Amino acid sequence: MKCVFKNIIRGFFACIALGFVFSAYANTNNNIVMKIHRWKTANGATVYFVRVPSLPMLDVRAVFAAGSAYDGKSYGLASLTSSMIGEGSTAQNANQIAATFDRVGAKFNISAGRDMVVVSLRSLTDPKYLIPALATFSSALTKATFPLKALQREKNRAIAALHVEQQEPNEVASNAFYAAVYRKQAYAHQPLGTITSVKRLTREKVSTFYNRYYVARNASIVLVGDLTSRKAKKIARLISQGMHAGARAKGLKQAAMLTKPLDRHIIFPAKQTTVILGQVGITRRNSDYFPLIVGNYAFGGLPLSSILFRQVRDNRGLAYYAGSSFRPLRYRGPFIITFQTRANKAKEALAVVQQALKDYVDNGPTEAQLDAAKQNLIGSFPLALATNSDIAGVLTRIAFYHQSLNYLDRYRTKVAAVTREQVKVAFEKLIHPNKMVTILVGPTVKKTEVAPNE
Repeated sequence: MKCVFKNIIRGFFACIALGFVFSAYANTNNNIVMKIHRWKTANGATVYFVRVPSLPMLDVRAVFAAGSAYDGKSYGLASLTSSMIGEGSTAQNANQIAATFDRVGAKFNISAGRDMVVVSLRSLTDPKYLIPALATFSSALTKATFPLKALQREKNRAIAALHVEQQEPNEVASNAFYAAVYRKQAYAHQPLGTITSVKRLTREKVSTFYNRYYVARNASIVLVGDLTSRKAKKIARLISQGMHAGARAKGLKQAAMLTKPLDRHIIFPAKQTTVILGQVGITRRNSDYFPLIVGNYAFGGLPLSSILFRQVRDNRGLAYYAGSSFRPLRYRGPFIITFQTRANKAKEALAVVQQALKDYVDNGPTEAQLDAAKQNLIGSFPLALATNSDIAGVLTRIAFYHQSLNYLDRYRTKVAAVTREQVKVAFEKLIHPNKMVTILVGPTVKKTEVAPNE
């Protein structure tokens, strides 16, 4: 209880601090005023820039359509390629790259997912720190050399991570869920790949992937910090000029819905059963995006007070947590419901969740449930813009998913305008409770026994 109280107090003071940060972006109409500048570099990279003069810092993100969806049959290729950024360039080896960032206090990071790869830098804007940080960042990003020793080390790390995942029921369930929902489509496989596929990856494959996808026309450059527009353009030019112009990644097929339900039980030595159920969901450009997001918040997204949480935990004590989410991706990310329960209660808990979803699709939320969801989404929105890094994250999604530049300006208005009827219609159109994938990972076998895959 003491820990909970401390967290509440910390949250209270954080919200006070946030009020001062966020005031720079609020106008009298309670809408966000954040000027997003956008332009293209000479070789085709698209740049998104927001000036935040409150701190002498700069966040840089180079974003590429180069996630695991583009692996083809070489599962894990995108992830391995991204892990090699910073492991050596034509100008510096890995130790020199790391030493430069350490010396100037810069933070360098790479993240890779199903859709995108993000290579990021955070630096002070003082030229004596920023200039060497940007030069090293640009070189590491655009002049990668893929040393064989480092490549083998990263392959070994990926294989070790895959072995660890096989011991984690949540990861086993998630991998099985994506494989079942997306089958042979772009999101079906684990981004790290498989143990077998990673072993087969070569330096030649990595180099070819890098030369195809880490190019200017397939890149967005996000800049957030204490810069003038003139300096931002200079920095964007510095980062992009080392890239080949190349071409945008080819579009992939949108994920298709299942035509019938699929239930799978994976035998796993655990005291609890992990359950994931769901289906193909939406992109960020879906016409019903806001009714679905708001509606899901009422159903399973509200912390501690959603319909799902109350039905499963508060009313029946079947799980510590139960929730749902949309994970919008470029080619239709999933709608997912997750929970863990005692093995001997898995069947009962699953029945409760399935009935709650059916009732919600049939009836939609009450006005009170909808209002609670709206208030939470609107009230917590400033948290998404509390720091330069937060703003860069939001801007990254706007850039990659081609959302409008006034998305932030309209967000709270769009949320507030959602009606019960819109939610009901949107859920009836998209969500099919009788055609879902259901994955159980635990000791009690109810249906089909499936051993975890290597």
